[in-house]
Amino acid sequence: MSATLGGLIKDYRQQKNIPQMEIAFALGWSEPSRLSRIEQGKVGTPSRTFIDRLAQAMRLEEEEKNQLLLVGNYLPSTEEIEHVRSQLHDSIHNWSFPAILYDFSWRVADANQRVINIYHQGNGFYSEILKKDITILDVVFNQEFILNRNLTIEEDKKRRNFLQFMLASYQQIQRNRTKESWYIAQIRRLLPNPLFRELWQEIATNKVVVLIGYYGQKSVIEPNASGKILNFYFFIESVIKDPRFSVELYVPADIETFAYFQNNLSRQ
Repeated sequence: MSATLGGLIKDYRQQKNIPQMEIAFALGWSEPSRLSRIEQGKVGTPSRTFIDRLAQAMRLEEEEKNQLLLVGNYLPSTEEIEHVRSQLHDSIHNWSFPAILYDFSWRVADANQRVINIYHQGNGFYSEILKKDITILDVVFNQEFILNRNLTIEEDKKRRNFLQFMLASYQQIQRNRTKESWYIAQIRRLLPNPLFRELWQEIATNKVVVLIGYYGQKSVIEPNASGKILNFYFFIESVIKDPRFSVELYVPADIETFAYFQNNLSRQ
């Protein structure tokens, strides 16, 4: 499958055996060469409205259209976020352990109560998700975030290393989106944060090896302030119908963490 918007449009058109002329006429164009230029990447990024019209003219399935939107870096609209949220609500909120839904810009679209609890976000966090464009970076670089507070020198060093790796991963994932207006606005919003700015500059001057993966390990402080550490494996899966979204699911990495959820959260 092509990695460019124009190439993917051509792939879908050829797979469905649709001539350029037929699509051009469906779009109200007299010349099919307009579509040819788009397929060859000789014009700027088409508008979102055009992609909607093109998808209809090509009779694309929902997943195919959303793949075009992903390759073209079109952020999900408020209505699309609500649609995916409603489709996955039961799966996320009935998951026995923490779970979070976000789009490719790392905007948080949904999170179950378990992830809110382990990160000490409070009951108002969920309502903020529904109203604001909160990203994962906004959360983890917030000075009041539980994992950033009351750290020993050694813990602070480990935390900085983790955040540097996370930020380098973000840069790698978004490397083809740095000219997008939403990306620029997101970075400008975070630059006043001293730690974000410092790590951003360090990554720019020091090579950070990033292995992009879809699973890993995380540890958090147990919410009841007992000093215990909860350890998790997590894995990330793209939403099949709309690959602009991903679901991050946690599972306990040890018997103590499993017991915590059995004893404390199973009643929720």
